[in-house]
Amino acid sequence: MNTSRPFVVSAIEANYFEALWQVADAQQQGQIAGNVAVQFFMNSGLQGPVLREIWNIADVKRQNFLGREEFTVALRCIAMVQQGLPVSSGDLAKHGQTVLPLPKFAGLLPPSAQGWTMTLEDRSKYEGIFPHYDEDHDGFISGKDAVELLSKSGLDRIVLKKIWELSDTDCDSKLNVGEFCLAMHFSVCCSKRGMTIPTSLPISLGAAVGCRIPPLPAAPAAQTSAKDMAFGDLASMMPKITPKPKPTPTPKPTPAPTPTPPAPVPVDVPAPTPTPSVAPAPVPAPVSAS
Repeated sequence: MNTSRPFVVSAIEANYFEALWQVADAQQQGQIAGNVAVQFFMNSGLQGPVLREIWNIADVKRQNFLGREEFTVALRCIAMVQQGLPVSSGDLAKHGQTVLPLPKFAGLLPPSAQGWTMTLEDRSKYEGIFPHYDEDHDGFISGKDAVELLSKSGLDRIVLKKIWELSDTDCDSKLNVGEFCLAMHFSVCCSKRGMTIPTSLPISLGAAVGCRIPPLPAAPAAQTSAKDMAFGDLASMMPKITPKPKPTPTPKPTPAPTPTPPAPVPVDVPAPTPTPSVAPAPVPAPVSAS
């Protein structure tokens, strides 16, 4: 028992909450992200503002995901609201000792007094039968062998077909030991106890034999009231983590190309004009005195 939890969880609640966890944490990550929790909790039929308040109560550490403990708190809050009780951290402690019906989710059948609970004695008996039909010792019983065994119950073929659909949880056309226990339990309850086969696999029954319940389909979008519109859709209520933008690398400057000097243009240099040669002036002859 968690002593820090402000309410008491009964054994039935603990088993049921664990089975719901297996459905919600379909990827077996050990935590449920905000968007996954949104889709799962919407199957409770509660309105967006109420679910937002439940999220705030459960995700007290503001982690934007729920672990098992936070998930348990959220389920307890949902059960309170479904019974017409107000929900807050104070109300959670106030009704901590109150025995409440299990929270309801569309598409999931909670355990009840209908007798579908499988005792340890029942399971031990079914597991003892399994090896007699697992002839090749591969840990599975083929569909053919399972049908042959279940047909001995005398049940109608339609009922047997439904038993197979509920028991072959992974739809691989064969039964492992857990699925075999389911098939045997349905067969015994219907043929010897006069019970009506359920429309879906009771969630705690599947969890009791280690069979994972198929994930819930997305909840249908409910009509949004004016009050809900003030809060926006449920997905926008959950805290979002905005990734930091990656810095844009500064492009390196491209060096300008070195201009090629133009080729020299040939210039025609005129040939020098020859200087004409000047003949020296004649020297007059000396005049002799008479």
